[in-house]
Amino acid sequence: MLSQPSQIHLFEKNYYFVWDVGQGLWTTHYSKGRCVHYDMGGEYAPLNEIIHLCQHSENIIHITHADKDHINFVKPFVKSVKNHCFANSPQQLHFKLKKKDLKKCRELANSAIYVPTTKQKKALNDTSQVFIINETILNPGDSPKSREMRWAQKKSLNRIAVLILGHHGSLTSTSPYLLKKLRQLKYTIASARKAKYGHPHGLIQIRLQKNKTPVISTNDWGSLVIEL
Repeated sequence: MLSQPSQIHLFEKNYYFVWDVGQGLWTTHYSKGRCVHYDMGGEYAPLNEIIHLCQHSENIIHITHADKDHINFVKPFVKSVKNHCFANSPQQLHFKLKKKDLKKCRELANSAIYVPTTKQKKALNDTSQVFIINETILNPGDSPKSREMRWAQKKSLNRIAVLILGHHGSLTSTSPYLLKKLRQLKYTIASARKAKYGHPHGLIQIRLQKNKTPVISTNDWGSLVIEL
């Protein structure tokens, strides 16, 4: 079920939030007193709402890659919420934070299904790690089409029902090859701002229309929550 944060009752079930951050990405998997965040960036963010949701929970932070629009709210969040740790190695991240704020998660390993090797990293988007949440939601960060060819072959994509559009719906991602592999895909979500950046791109929208896959944008609907 897809709805808005104001319509849900916490603590009853698991939820995946796609926050309205303009052009950027911040998503949160809330479950049993734990908030697992995938990126923390954008033009703006409902920080008070997110802090209210997660301030008394364990907070695990995954970063797909270090583009500003994926990391620029890390500092204010970790300054406000002390019970947090990073699943990525802090050395991989580009934050001006004190060592005490860059705590590495002790027991939880990075759960990315795809982590580019050093030789594969040419640009920041090429460094994007790819995550699957609850076996049904695919979050590829800004992983480009050339990388999709590598990780879209994984069997773990067989049950994906929701795709967070790669690179906010840019032409650089969401290849026909990827869509062909997502046989159970029901809809996609664009965390983007159409008026300023033109995302999701018109050709991507046509591609998804031909694939009979609806696009839901935070630009139109605000923050979204998926009941898992």
